[in-house]
Amino acid sequence: MKRLKRWQIALICAALVIALCAGAFFIYVGDYYHADASSLSAYTVSVEAADNRDVGFIFYPGGKVEASAYNALIANLEARGFSAFLVPMPFNLAFFGVNKADEIIAAHPSVAHWYIGGHSLGGVAASIYASGSDKIEGVVLLGSYSTKDLTDKRVLSVYGSEDGVMNRKAYEENKINLPADFEEVVIEGGCHAGFGMYGAQSGDGTPKITSAEQTDETCELISRFLLRSYQ
Repeated sequence: MKRLKRWQIALICAALVIALCAGAFFIYVGDYYHADASSLSAYTVSVEAADNRDVGFIFYPGGKVEASAYNALIANLEARGFSAFLVPMPFNLAFFGVNKADEIIAAHPSVAHWYIGGHSLGGVAASIYASGSDKIEGVVLLGSYSTKDLTDKRVLSVYGSEDGVMNRKAYEENKINLPADFEEVVIEGGCHAGFGMYGAQSGDGTPKITSAEQTDETCELISRFLLRSYQ
């Protein structure tokens, strides 16, 4: 039997490592939080509609969370008259689609004022995009923080009092990246997963309000922020 040369052995080893890494990656991304269909179908929007279609809000989902889990949040903002866009991400990870907002903005030239936001890791990705865009006027962070300089933007930061997932140390340390007048709101009884409708999240606190209630309160805060920012 012919002995393999060192370079052949090296190639085989490299191929095995790549195969193992690829397998681990697909196992990781294949285990994600699915949207709670029953909660979404039961959700109703009861707000007074207005015409704010020239204000666009782009939303990045949380890491490893099915995008449709945020349909209720988007529906609520649309009912308030805003042009709201939910962005599904490759492998349910916004870091693989940081610049997806470019497609939304290019496809809607009639929108005059653009804002972006995201939940958890989606918020981090949204802040990365906003930091390099002169078209984004403000950022909404839900259970999230910014690792990039947003001092030239308007920022709304919202998290639940029972949030057990958000890294509080990182949140505090990264406040330096926000403008001095950024708005911070703590939703009493809210948790990390409550910004979407995908059930309980590992490591999260016990919510004292429903996801529907947290969504309503969040959308009211976002609505006020958007209107206050550009009017």
